[in-house]
Amino acid sequence: MSGVNGPMDERQTLIEKLQGIAKDLGTTTVARSEFLRRSGVSMRKIDLLFGSYNGLVQIGRASCRER
Repeated sequence: MSGVNGPMDERQTLIEKLQGIAKDLGTTTVARSEFLRRSGVSMRKIDLLFGSYNGLVQIGRASCRER
């Protein structure tokens, strides 16, 4: 994605994917391997945007609490 909000948009998209997968599974936790398989997102992309899969999970949880 290009543009001023590109990385933030990508981050939000991945957070929403994580939350959607958790909802589909009926759980509050999603294993990294399950997320990678279902989302089609590379670990490199996650590392670039969040630093780690755990970073994505932590931000995703915080985002859920804010709603």
